[in-house]
Amino acid sequence: MLLMLVSLTASAQYQLANGDFERWEKVTYTSSKTCDEPVAWSSFYDATGGHKKIGTSSKSQIHKEKEKRPGSPGRFSCLLTSRSVFGVVAQGTVTSGCMNMGSLSASDAGGNYNYINEERSDQAMRFSGHPDAVRFWVRFSGEDTAVMRVFLTSKGYFQDPAYKDRNKATLVAQALSDNRIVSNDKWTKYTIPFDWKTSETDPYYALVEISTSAEPGKGSADDYLYVDDVEMIYNSEATSVLYDGRNILKAGKVAEKFNPAKMGKITTNARAAKASWKYDGAACRLVVTVEGENIKENNTNKHVYHIQFSQAKHRVSPDWDGIGKATK
Repeated sequence: MLLMLVSLTASAQYQLANGDFERWEKVTYTSSKTCDEPVAWSSFYDATGGHKKIGTSSKSQIHKEKEKRPGSPGRFSCLLTSRSVFGVVAQGTVTSGCMNMGSLSASDAGGNYNYINEERSDQAMRFSGHPDAVRFWVRFSGEDTAVMRVFLTSKGYFQDPAYKDRNKATLVAQALSDNRIVSNDKWTKYTIPFDWKTSETDPYYALVEISTSAEPGKGSADDYLYVDDVEMIYNSEATSVLYDGRNILKAGKVAEKFNPAKMGKITTNARAAKASWKYDGAACRLVVTVEGENIKENNTNKHVYHIQFSQAKHRVSPDWDGIGKATK
């Protein structure tokens, strides 16, 4: 179940703010150009750049919709629609940052891009988690492939597409849908893994882009994309438990008395999970627990493994325990 952040200034941000698109607000560009936007997200009406007037229309390209993905606990989804501007397709787009419309050429990365706007807190989405993937639902109809891009960056200026040496922030990780989101006009769930670029820097911002077309100016004026429940995934499974140099996880039992000196590393499938172990001397059982990084927000995100050791008269003290190191 999606866990929505209730505050944009919480001390730890493990999910995208308003990633389920349940909260909306009215945005006004001119008296004839108003639209509903999801809180903490922006559309063309919130853009910057000298060609904003041309890029916006009295007919909004972002819509608050009651249609939602199957099984969603929420009430709304976000609908993006395309249109034609002087014969060029303007794809429907929503971003956690800010759009800049500074060029009449759709593919001009120097003038048209999405960026982290540190001058506005609602266009610079804070994020501090280390997720393993992003999961989301879409219903897409279009000529091109739709796109979801998530960039986790350090503090500082960052734009996509990158242009010359403008980017000052460090790109920490990214999840790119590539050409996976195809047109089928059915609610479809996608899970895109993160590619971590560095372990030296923690995320500070999340720049997210969702669009009806992966390439600017492509697609058609009739394209549309529903998106719902964008959720960061934090893995919490053990992949190996080393004891005396061998992996005992799959076997589930060891034909000897437990010796804490023989315990080795616990490896997980997560970027930042916490793994621990405790030996139950009364039952002669090793208990391994792996908790996802977001365990404080989702207390069910953990896996517990029981590995049986041989019964013996001499046992390790029941209250002896220890912590194993989790590595990717």
